[in-house]
Order: sequence, then C-alpha cells, then structure tokens
Amino acid sequence: MQFQKRLKSSPFAILAFLAITIGAAMPAAAQSKSAVVPENATARTFGGGWDCDPGYRQTIDTCLSVTVPENAYPTGRSWGNGWVCEWGYREDGMQCIPVEIPDNAHLYTDGANWRCDRGYAATLDSRCEAIVIPKNAYLNAAGDEWVCDREMIKSDAECIALDIPENAYRTNQSYGSSWACERGFRKSGDACNKIRVPDNAFLDEKSYRTGWSCARGYTETAEQCDLIVLPENAHLDYSGNDWECNEPFRKRGDRCKL
Repeated sequence: MQFQKRLKSSPFAILAFLAITIGAAMPAAAQSKSAVVPENATARTFGGGWDCDPGYRQTIDTCLSVTVPENAYPTGRSWGNGWVCEWGYREDGMQCIPVEIPDNAHLYTDGANWRCDRGYAATLDSRCEAIVIPKNAYLNAAGDEWVCDREMIKSDAECIALDIPENAYRTNQSYGSSWACERGFRKSGDACNKIRVPDNAFLDEKSYRTGWSCARGYTETAEQCDLIVLPENAHLDYSGNDWECNEPFRKRGDRCKL
C-alpha cells in the first residue's frame, strides 16, 4: 500500500518502476527467442543455440534441404555447397567424380588429388615419368628431382666438375655462383683478387665497394684513409669517420658556428 501511494505521488517513481519491469522482461524474451529450434535442427548440448541436421544448411533462422550428389556427404555448414566429396573423389561442378590416378602415382593426403611416387615427376599431360639421374648425382629427400654430388655443379641434364679458382671455396648454393672468395679476397670475373687495405683501415665484408673501411678518426679519400682534423667545438660522429658540431653550434663549411 505504501509503495502504491509513493507511485501515485511521484512521477519519477513511476518511471523507475516501468524501467525495472521492462528490463526484466527483455532478457526473458530474448532467451525464449534464441531457444526456438527450427525444423530439421538440433539444439546444442553446450553454449546454447542449434545446428542444422545432416542434409540441411542454415539460412538465417531456418534449415533448408541440401541436394547431396552421389559420392558426397553433407557438412551442415552455412557456407559452400553444403556438401563435400568423399575420399577418392573430386568436385566437378555439382557432382563428385573419381580421382584418376596415373601409373606410378598415389592419392594425395587431401583425398581429391594425386602425387607421383618417389623417383617420378609429373608431366604436363598428367603422367608420372621416371626421373633420369645422371652420373655424379642423386635423388633429393623429396624424391622429385636430382641434385649433384659435392664438388659438382648442375649443367643442363648432367653434373660437371666445379672449377673453383684459387683463394675460393664452394658455397653449395642452388642458384647463382657456387663458389665464393676467401676472406681478404674480392671476386672479379672467374678469379679472386686480393683486397688492398690502405693504412689506418681494416677488412670489412659489409663494405661491398672496396672491401675495407677506415678506422675511427679517419675518413675515406680516394683509396686511402686521411686523419680527421676536428675544428673547434666539434666531435666525431656515431660512425667515427666524420664529425659534427657540439650543441648549440651548427656546421658551416669546415667550421662550427652559432
């Protein structure tokens, strides 16, 4: 009675009462709606919701029948055709046809394609031909091509001896040059020439142009390293091969000025 009197006497109390009532009713309505399982569907055991039965696919809030071709099985998914071909068959339009496996081949792990057996290679006309292994070569781990023995290099359909110049070593690369120069030498055509390191410099493999870099406090000039003479209010920069001005000075030519 007292609560009803407060409602009649206070418009704010009335609004609060309506908000509480509507709010309590909304989750119940939503829950009852989500709990409705359409025809040809089964409610999930955990997490709520439902899934279409085999042979049907979800379309908004209904489950529509799926026409499953021969040698296929339904997926119940809402995407794709709603069916997948059985093992050993592949999709061709809206039907499943057998995978034609050529001689010296086997069915691939996806069940819808084939791969050549070890020692055979696929041709453009879908056959598997035996891989002809030349002298001084062997079949790779995958079994689909041959590679040359050590100290040999591939040349067309054979393996020839690798001609390594003096002061070089083999790199075992499958592309580009198969040899590289020893430290202190630079490749020039088919030879390895010694790198001439000037005074106050050191060998530097990262320096692709000369093969050497100047020591800290020196700067490269032509093919030598000259001592850096610091002007007033300056210091060597992070590289050690040039200088910059102390703050708040700024470089102006060969000097540091405010």
